[in-house]
Amino acid sequence: MKLTQQLDLWSAKFRSGLTDCLRIVLGLIILVKGFEFLFDMAGMVQTMQVEFGFSNIVIVQILAGIHLYFGFFILLGLMTRLSSAVLIPIVTIATVYVNVNFANSGIGEFLLSAVTLCLLLFFFIYGNGDFSVYRFWMDSKRSRLTDASIDESERMQINAKPPFLDFNVPNE
Repeated sequence: MKLTQQLDLWSAKFRSGLTDCLRIVLGLIILVKGFEFLFDMAGMVQTMQVEFGFSNIVIVQILAGIHLYFGFFILLGLMTRLSSAVLIPIVTIATVYVNVNFANSGIGEFLLSAVTLCLLLFFFIYGNGDFSVYRFWMDSKRSRLTDASIDESERMQINAKPPFLDFNVPNE
């Protein structure tokens, strides 16, 4: 059994509406930070120059785009584990290198980064939750598979995996 399937079975035992609300709030926080990076690029470039010794507007634009893109995915509950995996290193660097020095941003920014990092780690393990686009999509796909109005050839077509998603390695 794949690791993600095992994690889904484990997290199914602990499903609640609170975790879905936390995922939505996390997505909103990351989206807002993405917009903040986008609208305050000069401040981000200055922070990078002070903390890392170099600055590049392209890196700031990439960071803003990553926050916007993956924050939106976490908000919707689509590819939550992948989004968390991409954002964990970025938020870790922001927490450790940028926000540890409280003089620039204050303790509130550090706590927000630390809580965001903890929530990203949690949702990397936990997954999407029940109230998510992914769950809605999978449930609608299952209902189409059990619908008596479709014939066997359509059912086979829906169940067919694209060759690039077939990760089964033959046993030797």
